[in-house]
Amino acid sequence: MKVPLLGSIAQVLIFGHVLWAGDTGQAGKTHATPSSAATLTSSRLQYLGAIKVPLKVDDNAYGALALRTYPDGTKTFFIVGKTTAGTHAFEFTNPAPGRNLAVAPRATLVRAWGDIYKGHRTWPKFGTGDLETEGLFWLGGNTLLWVYGHNYDVSPGPKPVVGITKFNPDGSISAFGPWKADIDAHRLRNYGVAVPASFAQAYTGGRGLALGAGIESGASSASFGPSLFAVDTPNESLPTSHLLTTKALAFYPEEPYQQRLHRDAQYHVLNERGVALSQATYQFAPARAGVGYWGSADYIRASTWVDLPDVQGVMFFGRLGYDNMWYGNSPLPTGVQDPCHCTKGQHASRYAARWFFYAPADLAKVASGQIASWQVTPTEAVDPTLLFNVQLNCDKMVSGAAFDPETRTVYVCAPQADNAKGARLPVIHAFAIK
Repeated sequence: MKVPLLGSIAQVLIFGHVLWAGDTGQAGKTHATPSSAATLTSSRLQYLGAIKVPLKVDDNAYGALALRTYPDGTKTFFIVGKTTAGTHAFEFTNPAPGRNLAVAPRATLVRAWGDIYKGHRTWPKFGTGDLETEGLFWLGGNTLLWVYGHNYDVSPGPKPVVGITKFNPDGSISAFGPWKADIDAHRLRNYGVAVPASFAQAYTGGRGLALGAGIESGASSASFGPSLFAVDTPNESLPTSHLLTTKALAFYPEEPYQQRLHRDAQYHVLNERGVALSQATYQFAPARAGVGYWGSADYIRASTWVDLPDVQGVMFFGRLGYDNMWYGNSPLPTGVQDPCHCTKGQHASRYAARWFFYAPADLAKVASGQIASWQVTPTEAVDPTLLFNVQLNCDKMVSGAAFDPETRTVYVCAPQADNAKGARLPVIHAFAIK
């Protein structure tokens, strides 16, 4: 069921399972203009089932996901796993999904690529330590793009955030970058999607790649809602001194809090003693008059742009915090606790998955200056665990997404959803576009 959006910013109502209302393998590939195709909605998604990753893949905190297509048509997945040496890349097969996790096939490992960065994934003053690769995107041909950041550096400003790896015919790899962009790195460090060529030509100055990010470590310069910026596509000939230029498609500033993405109001904000707060902080803003505001326990970690002759849309995959939200330790002195996390940081006493659908025509309004980046609103937001009975981890996260236009399939990486070897492994969920 669709939900009406009221006012210039969405005001949230809850009815049933709809809670409020692509990376094609080659950046810039296109099928239709934003006005000549239907807008993607959850009713166009059909759950195909799940794929289990190989047991040899590391326990996975972030995941990321890229879909590689070989010249003979073979398709494989790439993800990154957490290891003591950093986030290493794994390639594995793409079997037909099973209808649920119990009967899902386990993919076969093609190759554990290990360190695909070759010293090119760096961060100012920190070298290569404590870095996380949080997004993968197959640029086409033999080129994989990766976006990353430091796991706790919240200082503002442009920093290296993106690099590429070439997979050579002889089985070797070559890495290039990293590159900075002309905006804060915290707005770009989680995911990459392809911008359709017709959209890029009309609205982004030809930029056929877009990057975005949710909130990382409470960084106030990040987007308080889904973020997406069209960006120059890097290549091996581009010097690392080149500053990638961007064009905003969606961005929600931390302040004033009214410009954060509006959400439902089913939460309270607490301080570190467990006492309810009535005033906004940079971490959280209490709901007012039945309207809630994106807080630092509300996450986005993946996106994809679906571009087909008959349907188009941009999906953002995230989760929202509910009941009580706070910054600090868990449990609180009052006994309130986070069911999934016990380290100091952003917490909620309950989490629910939220997948957001945006119309490309609305993103075009931002790119062309008709509306501000924070005025764009999702056409729909749904809980996939209710709509499709999708298996997700404790805090309901998705950490990567990929779109295959040839098979009309959206794939998402659900970290820590499979406990086959004791440690939690990721699961790949597949959805057909009807």
